[in-house]
Amino acid sequence: MKRLFMSFLSLMMAVTIAVPSLGTPVEAAKATEISVVIDGVKQYYDPAPVVVNGRTLVPMRAIFEKLGMIIEWDEKTSTVRGYTMSDDLKLTINSKWAFLNDQAIALDVPAQLVKGRTMVPVRFVGEALGAQVAWNEATATVTIKSAHEINEGGYMRDLMQTDDFWNKYEVLELNLREAFAMYSDWHVYGSTPGAPKYASPSVIRQQLLAKFQEVEAEYNYMKALEAYDRDLQFLLERYDQVINVFLYAVGNDSNETNSLFSEAYGELSDLMMAMYQKRYPSNDGTGYGCDSPFCWYYGTL
Repeated sequence: MKRLFMSFLSLMMAVTIAVPSLGTPVEAAKATEISVVIDGVKQYYDPAPVVVNGRTLVPMRAIFEKLGMIIEWDEKTSTVRGYTMSDDLKLTINSKWAFLNDQAIALDVPAQLVKGRTMVPVRFVGEALGAQVAWNEATATVTIKSAHEINEGGYMRDLMQTDDFWNKYEVLELNLREAFAMYSDWHVYGSTPGAPKYASPSVIRQQLLAKFQEVEAEYNYMKALEAYDRDLQFLLERYDQVINVFLYAVGNDSNETNSLFSEAYGELSDLMMAMYQKRYPSNDGTGYGCDSPFCWYYGTL
């Protein structure tokens, strides 16, 4: 009997050692250290984010205030209120519903208190504040990009793309100006036997085509923008005219090719003048501003 009791006691001790206590779901989640990065900057919170029922919970006040929302706590009703100039948010502890401007938002898991701090599902941050939220399981990192950062980043990308389009167009115009002159002069000099000064018309046409193709990506991007102004729309339409005439000239080997190139060049010059007036307006809006690098080239309108 004593031997049986000792065997049972040994078994119980082995089970106790092999299976540690897991405690509550929140306590069990503490074993995983979760990082939060907002607009590229790592954040540090107490309490730290936790995982509950497969959902990552983050401290509401710290994150929401970081993203520009004022947070208030009503202890009597266990209710959190957040507000900005345009939004009013309400959330009650242990509820799976929040209300943004009186519109209901369902939470993955209820909001809850951890060490006296309100914890909410990380996806709720995006739904309530228009932020971009991403979860990297491999690094246990929550990345949050604020709505301001998203809008600013998109604006800067569009601006950079626009400038890239204009810059390539400036280079294109200068190259075309030279190429048009070379093509025109070829009929005078290049066709003379033994004259090596200029390339053949076919080579020049291919060079011009390559120059146009260099700006096609930027041009297509600009056309795809949802909100470009009327001036830009005009410039894009002018570009259509230029390239349509030019491509016809490239594929035409008749005697009218030179006149077609001249027509394309005229369209291009009109477009470039409109573009520079757009980019470098004068103070009175009547011509090019004196800060334009091409004032010396085009003069004043």
